[in-house]
Amino acid sequence: MPTVDSDRLRSLRDDYGDLATELLGLFETSAAATLGELRAAVEAGDGGEVRRLAHRLKGSAHNVGATGMAELAAELEQVPPDAAAALGRLEAALPPTCARLRETLAD
Repeated sequence: MPTVDSDRLRSLRDDYGDLATELLGLFETSAAATLGELRAAVEAGDGGEVRRLAHRLKGSAHNVGATGMAELAAELEQVPPDAAAALGRLEAALPPTCARLRETLAD
């Protein structure tokens, strides 16, 4: 099960009400786009771009309470030798993380 920060999600709900659900939707859309950009950067061997994009995704994930994804992005931010495998783990984490975020927000 993906790691999420339920306190952060409660805070989002308390601070933004119904907009919190929209914020999660924006996260999902922007994270998917960033993952596509990351895939291109990894395939091009562009370590600087990988670092920049992974850092951006890490911050976005933290903002919505997707702590597991933030940790995976932090790993990729270091541009490990197995960056493609690290990216694969991050890509695989997005759908279940978004589902868990929505579920937790609804509680």
